[in-house]
Amino acid sequence: MTIVPSCLISDALCRFSRILRPTIDEDYNRIASIFAELASKAISMLTYDFEQSLGYWVCSTSHAIRKSLDAKLVQDGITFRQWEVLAMISMHGEQTQRQLGDRMGIEAPTLAGILDRMERDGILERVPCSEDRRCKRILATDKAELLWERGVQCARETREQAAVGLTEEELALFKELCGKIRHNLNGDKEALVATGSCSETSSS
Repeated sequence: MTIVPSCLISDALCRFSRILRPTIDEDYNRIASIFAELASKAISMLTYDFEQSLGYWVCSTSHAIRKSLDAKLVQDGITFRQWEVLAMISMHGEQTQRQLGDRMGIEAPTLAGILDRMERDGILERVPCSEDRRCKRILATDKAELLWERGVQCARETREQAAVGLTEEELALFKELCGKIRHNLNGDKEALVATGSCSETSSS
């Protein structure tokens, strides 16, 4: 068996790589160009005139209000979802779990977990409906009153913070415009249900 010196093998590999290098570079550049083109198309597909979107302005403002309110509630040992449940009961009185979920805009399993913890802590209770025993109605307990008062204070502080620099006329116009938008979308001119992350308005 003939033993080839390692220096010859190394030299042969270097020569071979120099021969292949142009092809490798061309393939790399071609692949890079394809990815760049795909990335450019992906970016162009995700364009939208957000600055002209009512939804963008409403949702981003709602998010800012919720974030500020949540930070205040946490300091008082209240979760945002607990506040939201109590806000819905304050606005609509006792209601079924399904009605509550619809108004809050969350799935039944998620709501069930929230209600389980609030019931465990004595903040609310679930009682069977007289018309349908399979249905449960959600009621706030006396213990919820103290929790609610602390939450209301947080909501009022958030409202005052959000309204800095706005006149009474501007605030009135803002509410009127929101009412018109809700009417356009829901056809319910008098609807004042604050769903999703807009529960702060319940204390207005």
